[in-house]
Amino acid sequence: MIEQDVLDRIQQLLTFKHWSLYKLAKQSDIPYSSLNNIFNRQTCPTMVTLEKICHGFNISSVSYTHLRAHETE
Repeated sequence: MIEQDVLDRIQQLLTFKHWSLYKLAKQSDIPYSSLNNIFNRQTCPTMVTLEKICHGFNISSVSYTHLRAHETE
């Protein structure tokens, strides 16, 4: 499932950076409740939200997509 792949990748980045979901929310300028709902409901973030998440992690969305493509090869 694509949704789970996206959430898994976000979780990997959170673990790598030793960040909480709250810190990601602050860094990404996304309400914590929105991120929490995405994870609790196992839904895929919108492209706008995903862009903000990438910005919060200080990676480009192209880098994120590139990393995902290499993981599936």
